[in-house]
Amino acid sequence: MTIAIIREKVKSSQGSYLGYYDAVYQSIVNNQPIAVTVKNRINVMQIIETAIKSSDKQKVIALL
Repeated sequence: MTIAIIREKVKSSQGSYLGYYDAVYQSIVNNQPIAVTVKNRINVMQIIETAIKSSDKQKVIALL
């Protein structure tokens, strides 16, 4: 497997967890749909966990 290391600054937009958690609440209480799919939520958690491991070990860890 070939791993490409890309280092660049990426400007991100300002986010808010309040809207997300309100959507979760509305889904549970009022049976409203959530715009973020389960697969997307799982992918984000895997990316965050891998980034933490990569930082702890000070090496590149490939996402599978």
